[in-house]
Order: sequence, then C-alpha cells, then structure tokens
Amino acid sequence: ARTRCNGFGTSRIACIVVGGSGTGGSALNSAEEYNGSVVIAAGDTLSATKNQPGSCGTLTAGFVQGGNGYLTSDEYDGTNFTSGGTASTVGGDGSRAAGTQTDALVAGGYVSSYRDDSESYNGTSFATEGDTPGNVNYGGMAGTGHEDAYYFGGYPGSVSAYTYKYNGTSWSTLNNMSNGRFSYQGGGTGEDFLLFGGNRTADGTTDGEIWNGTSWAACATNGLSSHDLYSGSPDTDCGGTSTLVSFGGGTGTSTSSGQNKIVHHDR
Repeated sequence: ARTRCNGFGTSRIACIVVGGSGTGGSALNSAEEYNGSVVIAAGDTLSATKNQPGSCGTLTAGFVQGGNGYLTSDEYDGTNFTSGGTASTVGGDGSRAAGTQTDALVAGGYVSSYRDDSESYNGTSFATEGDTPGNVNYGGMAGTGHEDAYYFGGYPGSVSAYTYKYNGTSWSTLNNMSNGRFSYQGGGTGEDFLLFGGNRTADGTTDGEIWNGTSWAACATNGLSSHDLYSGSPDTDCGGTSTLVSFGGGTGTSTSSGQNKIVHHDR
C-alpha cells in the first residue's frame, strides 16, 4: 500500500509504481511492476526514498525525478535502477515529468518554494527550458517529449484548473479544467488524459474529467465512489484513457493512509 506515489509505462500490461509513502507514513524507495493482473516487486530500489516524484517512460526505459527535496533522477531498465542526471532547479516534492528516458520534460515541484521552472533531460543531463506561466506542483503531465508536453492542474499555493502546453520553446495556456484539482489519480497522453479523485474527495465529490487535446469533459462516474483517493499515481501514460491504470492513493491526506488499490479505466 502506498500514497504520494507515481508510475510509468506506456501499456497497462507493462507498467510500474514507484516511491511514495507506506502505511507507516515513511517515504519509500521501492517499486512494484504490474502486468495488468499481477503485481510483482521490482528487483531493485530507487537511489533514495522519494515522495511525490515525477516519472515517465516505458517499463524497460523509465525515468524518475525529484521527490521530497531531491533534484536527482533515477533510470530503470526493466531490472535495475541507476542514478541519472541532477536538475538545476526542478524537482522536490510534487515535481512532474513527461516524455521518455532520453527526451523528457520536468516541471515545477517544491524546493524551498513552489517552482515555475522546467528542464529537459536527454538521458544524460538536464538543460534549462522556458518557465511555466505560473508555479506548478502536485498536478500531472503528459506528452511525447520536451517539445510536446502538457501540464494539468495542481496546487502551486492554491488550487489550479489551468492547462499548459510546451512546444520546446515556450508555454501556452489552453482551456481550463471545469474544476481545479491537485494530488489526483489519473493518466494518459497529451490528447487523451483522465483525472479523478485528489483534493475533491475531501468534500465527498465523486467526479472526473477527460482531456481530448483541446477541451475538458466530464468522465463517467460509474464505480468512482469506491476508488476516489488522494494522491495516487497521477499521470502514468498507458497509451491513453481506454487502458488507463492508477496506483495507490490515500483515504485522506495523511501519509499513513495509503491503499493498495489499482484502478483500471476502460473507455
């Protein structure tokens, strides 16, 4: 069981959940692979215990960055984690990443303060990219690489409903979500992304939204009431919302409230 975790993988039958906090409330360095039906403990661990890290890539070429104060990254080859490059300013609690192990964009996080920075990663080192339109933190990201990346919602000091896109040079602001949301569950691609749960579970709200690359629309609520959690994995790719999987999450904001649930979405 874990909360404040993240995941990566471009298929429901080949993905992984990493980091977060366990039922004792302590940050984790462990990871668990998932094949669509069975969970298997990964044979290796992250370089440090990482709460709320960013992550992206495939099961055999994954990338994890940031988490509770860290600017460092880890790369996964399907068997082992190895240390990657270290960012200049992005990372820490609530950083997010999109793309691949050799072409990723990392944005935001909390390192002494909320960040409006973004950096690209080429598999070896980080490079400074354009600042986001505002601070970004505890949201989710999707996209194919540093020239095609989206950022959704979050909590950069207050609840955000913004949708941002990066084209390799600058960020643009797209259509807002219907409801601001952070620390949510979800995942998908830049043109097909679902989010649900998160801070809106605190008032008993059961809803979610789907992004189609242009605008947001309400998603189905069938089954959501039993699966809405706080700070499960927010942005595992899995090829889109028709094969989405989200890992863990808490029954509340406590770091010791993590659950072992795995949620599928079949659109």
